[in-house]
This record gives sequence, structure tokens and C-alpha cells, in this order.
Amino acid sequence: MEEDLEANYVLGSDIAANSTEKWNSGKGFDPIGSDLNEPFQGSFNGNGHIINELTIMRMSENHIGLFGVINGGSIRSVHLKNVDIQGDILTAGLVGHLRNGKINSSIVTGEIRGSRGTGGIVGDLYQSNLHGSSTYGRVTGDEDVGGVVGYVGTGGVVTSSVSHSNIESTDISAGGLIGMLGKSSKNVQRSYATGTVQGGEDIGGLVGRVNEFRSPKISSSYWDTEQSGIEEGIGAGPGSVTGLTTEQMTGSAAKEHMEYLFVGTDFMTTDSYPVLEQHVKDVDVSLTNSLVSVEDTTDITVRLDLYDGSTTTATTTADYNLDGNAVTIEDGTLTPAETGKTNISVTVNGKTDTATLDVRTPADISMTDAALDTSAILANSTAAVTATLENDGGMPGSEPISTTVEGETVHSDTVHVGGHDETTATFSWSVGQAGSYDITLGDHDVGELTVVDNDSVRLRDVIAPKTVTPGGTYAVKAIFENTADTAVSVPVTFRGDGQIVADRLRVQPGETTQTFDVNASKPTGRTITHAVSLGETTRRANTTILAPATFEVAGLDVPETVDTGETMTVTATVRNTGDIGGSTAVSLDVAGDERTVENTSLEAGETQEIDIDVTAGAAGTLEFGVTAGDDSLTEAVTVQSDAGSHTTTATGSAGGDSDSNSAATTAGPPDGDGTTTTNGPGFGVTVALVALLGGGLVVARQQ
Repeated sequence: MEEDLEANYVLGSDIAANSTEKWNSGKGFDPIGSDLNEPFQGSFNGNGHIINELTIMRMSENHIGLFGVINGGSIRSVHLKNVDIQGDILTAGLVGHLRNGKINSSIVTGEIRGSRGTGGIVGDLYQSNLHGSSTYGRVTGDEDVGGVVGYVGTGGVVTSSVSHSNIESTDISAGGLIGMLGKSSKNVQRSYATGTVQGGEDIGGLVGRVNEFRSPKISSSYWDTEQSGIEEGIGAGPGSVTGLTTEQMTGSAAKEHMEYLFVGTDFMTTDSYPVLEQHVKDVDVSLTNSLVSVEDTTDITVRLDLYDGSTTTATTTADYNLDGNAVTIEDGTLTPAETGKTNISVTVNGKTDTATLDVRTPADISMTDAALDTSAILANSTAAVTATLENDGGMPGSEPISTTVEGETVHSDTVHVGGHDETTATFSWSVGQAGSYDITLGDHDVGELTVVDNDSVRLRDVIAPKTVTPGGTYAVKAIFENTADTAVSVPVTFRGDGQIVADRLRVQPGETTQTFDVNASKPTGRTITHAVSLGETTRRANTTILAPATFEVAGLDVPETVDTGETMTVTATVRNTGDIGGSTAVSLDVAGDERTVENTSLEAGETQEIDIDVTAGAAGTLEFGVTAGDDSLTEAVTVQSDAGSHTTTATGSAGGDSDSNSAATTAGPPDGDGTTTTNGPGFGVTVALVALLGGGLVVARQQ
């Protein structure tokens, strides 16, 4: 900015200026336009952003502040927070010397120290206007020390401004708002001060000293007589200002006692001192309870966040906007007039927040149903009553419920039910010796409970399958015997394979079987213990998880070479690697043509060899594949050329007799797949299946 002191600038974001304390060998920030001959003449719009922790330590230099000297320039919406500034003559937070310029809607907080002409915002105000600005903190100096302006010179105007800073002068002229109003200064209007003021001569709650020659007009301005500790608003010189108590300057009373402060300004009342609307950064509206009965009240809070980082509330003074007449607000208390939802909004400085109040009819809870979970249980166990409670009101509510046995309360609880809702609750208690008891829940007589001796119901046995395979479920059965003449509810616990089920079973007189379903899961080869407990009795049954029948092709034996037309034997070895027996189809693939040649059954661990005769065709490579279950194995045979035609015969019966229908003859060149084709059904090759089944020799013919 020093390169162009006549340009117009807009601050784009907040600035953390805490590092300035180390700048310039500890002198901190170098004020913009620090020379009277080279003042800042442009404009600077802070755009509501905050410059935080600015440090300037130039005790022997004049015209100290963020801007040293402004001549013809303007400042707007600049917020300096937590400044630490020290200079000599004309020292301030924002501008040391303001000449022919304007400052609007700005805030300075922190500590400022100077000698003569020390102010919270401006050191010397000459032919300039300061409007709508405020300070919080501490301002100290020797002479002409003020919370907002140190010295107001010719043509200087201060309007709608506030100082909450504490002021101290070591010599003369100290005021809560202005240190000295000089000759021909113009006006001080609609402003106030609240901070303490200390010094030697000419100290005032609002102005330290007013020049008697061409003195300015001071109007509609106030100071807090209690907080300042000063009984005089003007320390020396002509003029009149109004001193008020803290109570008179805060809350809704401020509008009554500081009436003219609000005329033509942006001041608004709060629960504390009035604030300028343009200094409000955000507004928040909250309710103590957003859901209330039409017969109740609740509190509302309006919080204002200010650009200086402080907060205040405007609960009792806010201008509320209600979308209806369902509620009234007085001193922060909301009183409903009817049921329904009401939106309550507050808008300050263009910021709006809304809270929604939901008003409902009072809770109206009643018990619509109640019954014993069972009419008979074992002695020294737990009884229960289940009840349904209904809320016909809009508000959620609670209902205390007591359970009595033969007139004696054995259990108490509180049940919560939502608005226009119902809930089911269970009330349990421990019972002692056998007998019959009348049970009451609240005002409901729920009937008679029969308590039988523990040995009336016993767990006789638990039955489970000895083995299962993974997949699906299996049943574990518990067998109970009831010698009482009525059904009895008993507590039973089932455990098995990490599963625990605790439940109450209704056991009928005589024998009752209860089934528990269990998932049969991997891994295999393990034994699961199923345990069922009734009281102190536990019965167990074991189940082993077995691997299902699984088939593999363990081997495939073929010759390395054969001649064309030669019949070879292919031997496949099939094994069952599972834990149980089973069946599978065995198929042969010759050059891509697959056919089933055998259905075999094998016990667990059993192995079987299957022989297959194949006649080779044309020369080349002949590939075989055998599949059993999900497993397969392939091999290849080299077929060598042999001149001439071949006639192939597959011999038929186990006794060795020939069958005229068992031979197939082909003439001419062989097929291109390396096998001799035959007529009729088959694999497309001459195949004989020789299988050892129970020691018998079986020959399969191709027809």
C-alpha cells in the first residue's frame, strides 16, 4: 500500500498479525502513510474482516496507528482486535492523524499508549467525520486522552460512536469518549461511554475538556456514572451531557432513558448496553425446550456475536418475528396459546436465525392391556407381566408402574411413552416357594400365578445327530418331562458351536420335545458339544462335522505311442477323499467328445481303477481326459502311421463268446480326429469299458 497511497483497497479476509511484534527489530508494524508529507489519500474497506493482534512499538515516533496520517482518505468496516500499540504524539488504534477524511463502522480493541492526543480509534480528528465506531480496552496517555478520539480539532464530527475502554491520563484532559474538543470542532451526537476515567485535571465521563472558544454542539450523548466513577460528564468547559446509571443504560430501559440515541442511528437495544447493528457479525436464536406442552412455558435466548469477538444477548429486547399467534414472548419467556409449530426469527444486520417451537397437548398415559407371561412357573425363578401403555397426548411422558403380589409391592418402574404413541413393557420379579398368588400391575388385576416345585419339570435327554456334513441345518432335540397337572414355563439355556440361546419354554404335562436348529458349518473334522440346561441340570449330545464325499482322479495311465488302428487301454484311478461314501459319474473325453462311461460308488477313502479300451485312428496326437466329480486329469498319446486299412473288433461277453453285432468295420481313410469312427451310438471311437466290480470282468460294447 505504501507504493500507492491514493488507491482504493478492500480487505479480502481476516489477518492474523501476531507476528508483527517481531518486525522491524521489535518496533512492530510500520504505519501506512506515516509522514505528513506522504499521507494515505485512498480508501480502505475492511469488509467486516478482523486484523488480530497488531503490534506497534514506536514510543519516540508521532502519528502512530494502522494508518499514520490520512488526508482526504476514508476508512470503513475495519476491525482491529487485541492491538498492542505504543507511540508518542497522536497515537491511536486506527489513525494517528485524520485530516479531511472519514471513518465509518470500525472497531478497535486492545491497549493503546501515547503521550498527547491519544485515542482508541483516532489521535487527532481534523475536518473529518467519525461515525458508527466503537472501542473496548485501555487507552493511556499524558494529555488529551479519549476512548474514541484523543483530540477533536476544527471541523471534527463524532456521531453514533461508543467507548467501553478504560481511560487514564497522567496530566490533563481525559474523557470516556473524547479527551479534548478543540476550538471550532463541530458536533458530538448520539454517542456514549461506559469505561472508567482516571487522571489529573479535566477528566469527564464523556469529554475531558471543551474549548470555550467556538465550542462544539454536544447532543444526545451519555455516560455511565457508575462504571466510570465520574460524576461530571465534561471535565472542563461548556456543554451538557447526560449521566445515567448502568441499569438505565442497559436492556429495554435504554430506549426510555437514552431515547434520542436511537433516532436516526443504527443503535439497537440488547440485554446489556446498546450496540450498533453493523457491528453484529452473527445472530443465534435458541430455545431451552423446543418441545413443550400447551400448559407449560420455555425460555428463549438471542445471542449476538460482535465483530470485536465479544458476545451479548438481546433476549428481552429483540424484535421477534413469529409466523402466527400460537405463542407470546415476554422477557425471554415463551407462553404457548395453542398447539402447533411456530417459527421464531430474529434478524440483525442482515443476519437471520430461526428457532422452531413445537407445542403439543399434555401427555395422557393409560394402560390398555396387561397379562402374565405364563400362568405357572418353577419355584425360585423369575415371573413377568407384560403390559401395553398408550399415550393419547402429544407430549412424551412417563408413568410409574408398581407390581404387587398378594397386595405387597415387589417391583416398581417408570415407563416412558412418546407422544401419540404406545409401548410394550415387561415387569419382572423373583418368586419364592410354591403356591398360588394374585398379581396386580398398577390398577390392573392380571390374574393368578401358580408356582410349582422345582422337581415338577425335569430335563430328561438331549438328542443330536452323530454326524452331519456342512451346509443346511440340523436339529438338536431336548426332551422334558412335566409331572404337574398344568403347563409350566421354565428357563432353558442352549449352547452349541458358539451359539447361546436363553429362553423360556412352556412345558406341557407329560413329555415335551423342544427342537433347536443348528447351522452345519465348516471346518470339518470337529465335534460340537450341544448342552441344554434347566436349573442345575445340564444334558449334552455330540455331533461331528464330516467332509462330504469328494472325488478325485488320482491317476490316468495311457501308452506313450500306438499305431493307427491299434486298440489301447486307458486306466483311470478314482478316489473318494471325503469322510463319507458317495457316488459320481466318470466321463471320458477323447479329442473334445465327452461321454459318461461309468457311475461309481465309493466308500470314504476307497479307490477304484476303471479301464477303457480305445482304438486309435489317424496318425497324430490323441488327447484323453477323465472327469470324476469336480476333478479331472488329461494325458496325450502319439498315434503312428501304419499302411493299409484296419478293421476293429470290440469283443463282447464276459465268457469270451463273440457276438456278430459287436464288431464295427470302417473302410477308407480314418477321420481327422485320430480315431476310427463306428456306426451307431457311442463316443465316436470304438470304446470298451473294462471294470473290476466285485471281482467280475465286464466288457462294454459299442453297438
